[in-house]
Amino acid sequence: MHVDDFAVAANTEGMLAAFIQDMEKEYVVTVTRDVQHFLGLHITEWPDQSRLLSQPGLLQKLFEKHKHIPETSIPQTPMNTHFNDEEQADSFPCERRAYMELLGSLMYLVRTRADIAYAVNRMSMRSQCSTNKDMNALMKILAYLYGTRELGIVLLPGDGNELILEAWCDASYATHEDGKSHSGYGFTFVGSLSGLFYSRSQKQPNTALSSTEAELYAAVAAVKDIIWFRTLMAEIGFPQMEPTPIYVDNASLITLASEYSGNHKKVKHFLVPLNFLIDHVNENHIVFRKVPTEVNTSDGLTKPLGPTEFLPKRDLHLGVPTHF
Repeated sequence: MHVDDFAVAANTEGMLAAFIQDMEKEYVVTVTRDVQHFLGLHITEWPDQSRLLSQPGLLQKLFEKHKHIPETSIPQTPMNTHFNDEEQADSFPCERRAYMELLGSLMYLVRTRADIAYAVNRMSMRSQCSTNKDMNALMKILAYLYGTRELGIVLLPGDGNELILEAWCDASYATHEDGKSHSGYGFTFVGSLSGLFYSRSQKQPNTALSSTEAELYAAVAAVKDIIWFRTLMAEIGFPQMEPTPIYVDNASLITLASEYSGNHKKVKHFLVPLNFLIDHVNENHIVFRKVPTEVNTSDGLTKPLGPTEFLPKRDLHLGVPTHF
């Protein structure tokens, strides 16, 4: 439900009819029998019950407004791997209103395009001092979207009885000019072949003193959202009976959060967030599992990648269609 728009599902047609009848007693109701379009999302259902969530309407508006996009070369990735703030600042200021309008549209598109989440987040950091180079970087994201406009988030069907929440988490250590690290995490319901229905890419507010500490801060942010989603899923009839797995590629983090007593002087400077993780591991809310970096879905949410690394990660971000 969002303001006056509802998407309603029920076990039987009778339940739906009763709900609509009750609503019509109080409100003027317009009923559509499908949810192909909802809150700006286009939902395509395939025969195997998997679904593609995309935003073709917003994309088309952006392509029409920036008509020169088809005439430019279409990049394979949304951001250059050598992107840095010092080089971006070495340019004249751009027209800020145009920059903010395009940035806002791209931020809205992240809902169904987790593959641009890192690039859009980095460009949002440039909004207070945006230059012509920054505007060109935004246009590169748009050109990338033009070349991949058929993509969206692929959601695979569960087994009908339960949905198992899974999380993917990563951090890129000291990648920003001020020494701060970058977090990325996302959630799926039925494993790595289903797209990230929720993802975050953000600069860490604290300065981490090691890669393990950076990974810990990312995991803490992810666990906060995991607890919220576990509560929500229990309320709508899908209680999480087992701890939610968090897939990470840092073995030290797993050791600290899973096997550590929580009071060693070597980690005294981040003991509070560490004990937060330990508590939720002990309460069986979460469990950490090690995966190689190359299959860590959230790796592409923490840094700009070249085509060789980016394209396989894009499948992990958006999901792999199974209907072909």
